[in-house]
Amino acid sequence: MKSSGQFPKLLYEAREDYVKGMLRLGAVYVYNNACAGKSIPQLLDSETHIYRLTDMWDGTNNKDPSWSSLVNQVCEHFDSSYNDPLLFEDTFYELLWPHAEPAITRDISKWPWIPEGYSTYQIPDAQVFGCFAWEEETRPEAVGFHIANACMPESPFYDMKSRAGELLNMAGDIHAKLPETKIICCKSWLNSFPPFLELFPGGWVHKEQTTATGSGCDWWGQFMKRDGSFHEKNGGFYRETKRFPFNSLEGSCNIKILISHLRAII
Repeated sequence: MKSSGQFPKLLYEAREDYVKGMLRLGAVYVYNNACAGKSIPQLLDSETHIYRLTDMWDGTNNKDPSWSSLVNQVCEHFDSSYNDPLLFEDTFYELLWPHAEPAITRDISKWPWIPEGYSTYQIPDAQVFGCFAWEEETRPEAVGFHIANACMPESPFYDMKSRAGELLNMAGDIHAKLPETKIICCKSWLNSFPPFLELFPGGWVHKEQTTATGSGCDWWGQFMKRDGSFHEKNGGFYRETKRFPFNSLEGSCNIKILISHLRAII
């Protein structure tokens, strides 16, 4: 393992463990879906966040030219190891790790708001409230928010009153800065996680779910433990069942209703 430099050793080790675990889980996901007939380039570009874990990602949606060559190599190895998923996983890992290892230090420098999981740019500090951060939507009447564990290595759900306070402060900030906003929303696997739902009024979750995963943490975040390392239990669940432990669901409500709800529970 390389030296963690200016970063705490445990933080570097946690991120290293997560990246290694995600590369291998990504290989399993690609293999399973490629066997079902899906395109490997489509899987790597749109249904996993593998690219964002590499040093080729520059924080935008523009792909580095060398990425296409790497994807072609993955396709070739799939064809040659079609009946050997373990060989495909090992080869996939060997191809991607040299590009993923250099990105570890880059990512933990932005901890815990790593753009890899939340958006294609660094969210401004003024829009971050503890474990929550908002960004303007393309629809003027709605604002979406992201969740990160700013309490690492502890769970953010150990102190629900603090989370409610952070969410209330964020909702108040949105309402003050964007008074035309009527709806606050979030798409996340956490909308399938009961402790998270305690923060929201009834009717927050919409049961419609996306049939395919994306490249962000709304699906893939469930494979990170509270300390930032790889979640072996959830990863094992996917390996055994070919299903995600939690579905990514859309949550939304009127922002004024959320503010009233949070004031009542603090």
